[in-house]
Parts: sequence; C-alpha cells; structure tokens
Amino acid sequence: MSFNPMDTSLDRTFDQIISQLKSKNKETDIIFIIAPTPQGLQAIKQINQAKNQSPIIMVRDMSGMDYYQYANSLRKSSTPFFKYINGSFVEMPIIFESTDEKGQRFIKEYKSLYGEKPDFRAAYAYDTALVLTSAIMQKKIKGERQSIQEDRKHIHHFLKECYSSEKAIIGTTGLIYFDAKRNSPKPVKIGIIQNQTIIPALTQFTMIDDKNVLSKSVVLTKKSTDGLESENLNTTNIKYCLYRCLC
Repeated sequence: MSFNPMDTSLDRTFDQIISQLKSKNKETDIIFIIAPTPQGLQAIKQINQAKNQSPIIMVRDMSGMDYYQYANSLRKSSTPFFKYINGSFVEMPIIFESTDEKGQRFIKEYKSLYGEKPDFRAAYAYDTALVLTSAIMQKKIKGERQSIQEDRKHIHHFLKECYSSEKAIIGTTGLIYFDAKRNSPKPVKIGIIQNQTIIPALTQFTMIDDKNVLSKSVVLTKKSTDGLESENLNTTNIKYCLYRCLC
C-alpha cells in the first residue's frame, strides 16, 4: 500500500489504508513503513490509535527531517502524539548509545566543542573527512595544481584498496570499506521509540575487525546479511538500567 507524502488529506488516506489492513482475514505479522519522518510517524500514530497489535518498523527518508528534529517540534504542543508511537521500531543510520569506544569518544568531543549531541550527519561527515585524510597521508598527496590528475588517481587507488572489512578504516560509524558496487556496507541499526526518545533495540548487528572474537559471537549466514560479510558480523546484546545504556 502506498501514499503520496504531499497529500493534503493524509489523515483520511491513512484511515483508508488502516481499513484495508483490518479487512484482511488474518492478523498482520508486521507493518513496514517507508516514509519521510513526519508522515511516517503520523501513520504510526493513526495505526496505533486504531488498536493495532502488530509490530511496526519505520524506515525514514534519510534526506529529510530526522526523528529528533520532528519530536522537538511537537514537544510544546498539546497533542498526545508520543503515547501512540511508543514501542514502535525505527531504522537509524547510527545509534550512538550502542557505538563502540571510538563512537563514544566522538560524542564526548563533539558535545564539548558544540554544546549539543551530534546527529548522524555529523558522524558521517567526520568519517568522510577521515577517509580523505587517510588517503592523503598514506598516498602522500601533493595537493599542487600540476599534480591534480595524479593525486586523483592515488586517492581512487586508495579507495579501491579498502575492499573488505579486513582492509577497512575504523570510523565513528563502524568499519568503512567499499564493495564491488562501490557501496559501503553497514548493518542496519534499529531503535525503539520510548518516552520521546529513541533507545537501541535489545539486539544489534555489529561489524567487527577482530576475527578472534567470533568464537563467542553469533555468526549469521551470507543469505541473512544481504551483502555484508558474514564472517565479520556478530550480534551485540544491549542491556539497560533505568534506560541508561550499559553497552
């Protein structure tokens, strides 16, 4: 089922979709929503208002407003919005509470410099600069007008050398390497909307750079990881104490 995010009567459109879901003979196993953040969360609200019992997962539009921006815009309103979306799952490009030591250090230093918590754009921008500076240092890029073509070839060669998790650069968002299609594979991060914020789901997939730890890890098959290197993918179990992450 689909809808137009520019629809001026989304409430009615979502009600029609919900009616179609209810008309099915068997209970829906899972509801998967792909939408910009405001429209996606509005859909979740209306679905749950209709006494939905099925799990909901939302994959948001990465180019638009993120969850925290949208949540902040609603906090001063009188709408009981948040109680209807609690417990829903949302795909995130990064969940800082479940990152490794390097990710935690990045959060601390960013907050010290800018007085606020970084979002995923800050983390990915940092990693982009990290890859570029690594190429410049390792390939001894000259940076002169007459060496532009040669420098570009060296940088391109450097990126081609980062072809697997073993050859990856360790960034704040995890291991950075490129597959045959020039994509940078990363495990999907799943959060749970709870009390106006997002906490990590209890199990996360994590890329690791040390195969020696796999003896104590849950290893997934290549089929289940959809392109990620299964020999370097394990699960991370998240534990909470009063909603503070102890990972």
